[in-house]
Amino acid sequence: MECEIYGRLLKYENDDLYWWKTRNGRYYMKVPKWVKYKVYIVTTHTGHQYRKVMIGEKHYAYHRVIYHIYNQEWDIRDNSKSNYIDHRDGNTLNNNIDNLRVATHQQNMWNTKSKNYFWSKRLNRYIVRIGFNNKKIEGGTFINEADAIVRAAEMKAEYHTF
Repeated sequence: MECEIYGRLLKYENDDLYWWKTRNGRYYMKVPKWVKYKVYIVTTHTGHQYRKVMIGEKHYAYHRVIYHIYNQEWDIRDNSKSNYIDHRDGNTLNNNIDNLRVATHQQNMWNTKSKNYFWSKRLNRYIVRIGFNNKKIEGGTFINEADAIVRAAEMKAEYHTF
């Protein structure tokens, strides 16, 4: 797959990203000069790791570039909370196109490894609670952790779908 970002021709092949080398802003015409991008990994303050790549003078999240190559009508420059790219399996280093989807910030947060229940010492019970539309929705209290896990999964299936 090929596309252009900021005037640079890109090619994605076998999980590697290449750019077409130019001379004085003009593409070489005789022999293809595909050069492999150097991809680096950054770790966020929460411990998540992401691949990054520098295209021209700008640093991009690798998963956003891959998604843009396959969906060129999608605006890679839009960094709003309604234009996230979510990793379906939660693995931020898995940038396979089948694992990427557009999501809002809220939908992206739904796809975390949160348990959605906790132990309350005051009540001596498990409390199930999920977030939805900037509100906390209570799912009940449970003596048994297995019951809390089941209820949390039910609520996630009901509220956290997209």
